[in-house]
Amino acid sequence: MTAPVFGEKPKEIIANDGDKVEIQCKVSGAPRPEITWLLNKKEVKPSAVSFDLLDNFLSSFFQLKEFVQSYDGTTAKLTLPDAYVDDSGDWSCEAWNEVGQASQNVRVTIKGKRDDRFFFLEYIEIERGV
Repeated sequence: MTAPVFGEKPKEIIANDGDKVEIQCKVSGAPRPEITWLLNKKEVKPSAVSFDLLDNFLSSFFQLKEFVQSYDGTTAKLTLPDAYVDDSGDWSCEAWNEVGQASQNVRVTIKGKRDDRFFFLEYIEIERGV
């Protein structure tokens, strides 16, 4: 029996708003650890995948969060199929079993989409010397 142990620390993740983001942590232990993900010290629950008509209708009006978690005994993964700027922060993967617990952090930065109209106006002002 061994307490959970993490492998190499993941590198910081930088992505754009709307990108698919996958956070991975190598972790092992015996018995197999339970995995919990946190964003800025708040637990993130996995999404219940549903193809309900109401879900599809609501998601067209609201930004519904979707988090997909998996653990194959060596790699814990958290996938954000459509990351938003407010998904930025300090993500933690916590692993625990009856022998002990451990955690590993990774910084995630989601950049907002640039408004090309604003960029174009800014470019014109620089060219004109305004």
